[in-house]
Amino acid sequence: MDLLKSRIICSLILVMTLSICLVFFIRHGKESATFYGDALGYYAYLPTTFIYHNFNSIENPAEDQGIDSIVLDYFKSNRQYSRRSPKGFYIIQYTYGIALMESPFFLGAHLCEKISGGNANGYNNTYSRSIKLAIFFYVFLGLFFLYKSLRTFFSHHVSLLSICLLLVGTNLFWFTFMQAGMSHVFLFFLYSLLIFETIQVHRLPSLRRFMLIGFICGLITVTRPSDILCVFIPLLFSVYDRTSLNEKINFLASNLNACLIGIVCFIVPIIPQLIYWKIYTGSFVYDSYIDQSFHWLHPEIIKGLFGFSNGWMAYTPLMSIAIIGLLFFKKFKPLIVPILVILPLYIYIIYAWWCYNYINGFGSRPMIHMYPLLAFPLAALLSAVYTKNKVIQLTVYSIIILLLSVNISYSFQAARGDLISENSNFLFNYSTLFKQQLTYDDLLVLDIEEQQPKSNKTHFLKTIAFLKFNDSSKGQQVYKVKADEEYPDIHVRLHYSKNEYGQVGFIRCEGRYFVPSVNGHTNFSDLVVVDIKRGDSLLLWKDVYINNKIGKQDGQVHQTTPIHLANCLTDQWGQVSFFMALPDYLQDGDEVHISLWNLSKNEFLVDDFKVDIYSK
Repeated sequence: MDLLKSRIICSLILVMTLSICLVFFIRHGKESATFYGDALGYYAYLPTTFIYHNFNSIENPAEDQGIDSIVLDYFKSNRQYSRRSPKGFYIIQYTYGIALMESPFFLGAHLCEKISGGNANGYNNTYSRSIKLAIFFYVFLGLFFLYKSLRTFFSHHVSLLSICLLLVGTNLFWFTFMQAGMSHVFLFFLYSLLIFETIQVHRLPSLRRFMLIGFICGLITVTRPSDILCVFIPLLFSVYDRTSLNEKINFLASNLNACLIGIVCFIVPIIPQLIYWKIYTGSFVYDSYIDQSFHWLHPEIIKGLFGFSNGWMAYTPLMSIAIIGLLFFKKFKPLIVPILVILPLYIYIIYAWWCYNYINGFGSRPMIHMYPLLAFPLAALLSAVYTKNKVIQLTVYSIIILLLSVNISYSFQAARGDLISENSNFLFNYSTLFKQQLTYDDLLVLDIEEQQPKSNKTHFLKTIAFLKFNDSSKGQQVYKVKADEEYPDIHVRLHYSKNEYGQVGFIRCEGRYFVPSVNGHTNFSDLVVVDIKRGDSLLLWKDVYINNKIGKQDGQVHQTTPIHLANCLTDQWGQVSFFMALPDYLQDGDEVHISLWNLSKNEFLVDDFKVDIYSK
């Protein structure tokens, strides 16, 4: 009876997991873009190698091949973001490892296009779908090998639940079903396979397994050099005391020839990258990341782990369960030392990178590489809970469901355009969690990280300025911000005096704006700026985007036009207003300055610009 119950539960878990994945993919991921950003950089090796043969001028693809303008724009920008080598060539910023893993799927798509007489340009929908298929293949194969490894230490249902939680409860979900082509899913697979082969080679040593382990480590390293730490998995596996260390040394010594061959296999996948660099740069090793480096003395570990600008735990809180699971290390003792060595070093390295929040993604994406290792403490905690009483089980499972649902909710929000994880904050995430549609006030929370006060919480004091721009002598009925006018001549200054103004609690800024479309595109870079200075010292700076709020205040927007973060309405007038709390530390003589910033360097119109002050 217990066996039947366990099978039913496992079946339900599996069905629910796959259903969530299918719904998300059909609603959002099926038509998501593939060839842009990092994903395009990894993939570019394939059309370059098999179609265009233009390693010496990859930034200039054939524009008459029907390639999407997004792809062409990326390659044009390659001159700006890539370094010209000493030989005068623009080098692909990314290494070739992902392209190698994508190549069977690319070649299949290319063959289909050739046979069908389609446009075999390397970048159409057929190729895009092939990359999405590659993602599915590698993530589910990685989950399979991870399940097999977990079964070494845990029961069937604990192992199955662990991999299901990793898939739908972490940002692996996003990079599998929404943002295909990034390196992280491929590395998740490679780490899962490496752990599996490491366990197997210690059970039954063979030359084939040593060679495969070496090759996997080499492929991981050439894909992301900072992940060379992966070599500690086979080196430190099953080492946890002096006796086990001696046993490990004897194991390596008895398989010395196989180890040496494994080292050769480690080098094999790195060789093509070295050859490419040598041909086009003159050096076997080349730093292709222009003006991007590690800040070893100032790693942003706290922000990287917990910040709401793509912080790890902020978007994948489920992994806190895995961290707690480290306390149950006796359940996976052979892997505890590799985890304790790799995890802190890895965290230090990835958050010492200049762009510690890793834009163009969802949550802290490099941490996905650690999930195969963290699956073991996650499973250990689940296994420990399984032996406890019903109250403890219900409590822990409820917490897990809540943490899992946070990741799923954020994923759906990001897919709808209601969340941009690298440009977010705690208050916005908290106030919009599980919401199906944003409000105008939510947009303001994102900008200034403040809730708008209720009407009964403020008291009008005084109008500081009301600029109508009805100057007949100049023939000016509105203020026209010119395209080259980055800082328009619209300024309101308040020199604070407690005797004159009393205890000011808020300023309220409002204005009417008209933003024309530019070449069929919309802008997202015009702002109202509020800054406070004390002498030459800047005390506070906050800004509010104009473009994404036009027509959305107080129900002006039609019900058929949902509010999204970057949904900008053009070619119509609309009011934009907001309250902003002033700090309690204001002193006599402090200057509150309200102005506009035309960051987009495009033309727009302003009228009825007004600033009021309110008390609490």
